[in-house]
Amino acid sequence: QFRSQYPEIFNGDMIHFVPEGDTYVYFRRSESEQIMVLINVGDESKTIKTSRFKECLTNYEGTDIIAKAKRTLLEEEELPPNSIQIIHLQR
Repeated sequence: QFRSQYPEIFNGDMIHFVPEGDTYVYFRRSESEQIMVLINVGDESKTIKTSRFKECLTNYEGTDIIAKAKRTLLEEEELPPNSIQIIHLQR
């Protein structure tokens, strides 16, 4: 069900950003929507500055796929230890 509901995760362009410490962020996108995946593989919480991803975040609204909640991306996102966040972004 997850694959059929969010096909842009498995298809479309992929944009990688250089990992910082124990964090890694990438995007999968189609023409009108995209998925932002934030990963923290460390044993401590990490703060990610979203300004690094400005080119991918302009004019999008987000929904946290795991929590199933609408959300606004902040200038700094806090990632708990050993966690992943998947945000569905739509124009």
